[in-house]
Amino acid sequence: NLLRNESVSHALTADIADACLLYGPATRRRVVEQGVPPERVFDAPNAIDQAAILEATSNWTSSPDRLAEFRKKEGLEAGPVVLFLSRLEADKLPALLVESFAKVLDKHPAATLAFIGYGNGAFVYSFYLRNHPQEVAELAGHFGLKSVGFLGLVLGILGGVMGVISSWLGGVLADRAGARDIRAYMTVPAVAALVSPVFAIIGYLQPTAIGTMLVMILPGLLGSLWFGPVYASGQSLVPPHMRATAASILLFIINLVGLGAGPLIVGVLSDLFASGMGLGEAEGVRWAIICTSCCTLIAAALFWTARKTIKEDLVS
Repeated sequence: NLLRNESVSHALTADIADACLLYGPATRRRVVEQGVPPERVFDAPNAIDQAAILEATSNWTSSPDRLAEFRKKEGLEAGPVVLFLSRLEADKLPALLVESFAKVLDKHPAATLAFIGYGNGAFVYSFYLRNHPQEVAELAGHFGLKSVGFLGLVLGILGGVMGVISSWLGGVLADRAGARDIRAYMTVPAVAALVSPVFAIIGYLQPTAIGTMLVMILPGLLGSLWFGPVYASGQSLVPPHMRATAASILLFIINLVGLGAGPLIVGVLSDLFASGMGLGEAEGVRWAIICTSCCTLIAAALFWTARKTIKEDLVS
């Protein structure tokens, strides 16, 4: 509880750390204001190698007809496009982006807001556009939007709200149950991972877009229940001097599998079902999402296995 107080944690950092590396200048200023000597605080914004991005940009812009065809297919013909590429979680502020984008639409009514997230989340929009194009277009029309803009708005809000509730709920449930039995830190994510694909299957097999959205609220509430228990357990499985390394390894694996391999696997399965098995693009993406949603069953089994030894494994 002491370390949840930001000023206290920064004061401790000032006493024991030789240097403090932060994501950006705003965070650096806040840390310095709370007492950490400025000569020990450095900001290093996240960066990526843009070579592949620049090459892709050049390929698209050098083929305007192909680009125009792609924009037409995806409903992006009329105006500028704003792309959100990240986890659809509360700390990434997707809800704030949606709220701000409403002001953009006042000056650029044809603008589109697009979201790309982890795993099969990047293909959810394609699912709706391929399986329920007419219904989505009609729903979007009621709000004066196009299909892509409507999906970005609705799914962004749902993802953000459900992510906040799920993250908070997972921590509360694990702490309360863990006070009686420490194994609850594995039980809570295990049960969530076991139940979630059931609702995902039911949701993506719904005959209407509205039906799918309503059912998928439940997996949304279950999807982030693991955050609190896993991060708390990860810090308790290693001695204090190894906690930073443990957190780094955990985040590396999450990003490597979720953000790196996830979309690739869903895309390969979608193409396999669509072309290789002759199901067509609409059913291809539907069954690719359903299959990858069931991957949480593997996580459920691993969480349940960890439950057997979590008491003995905790060291701090």
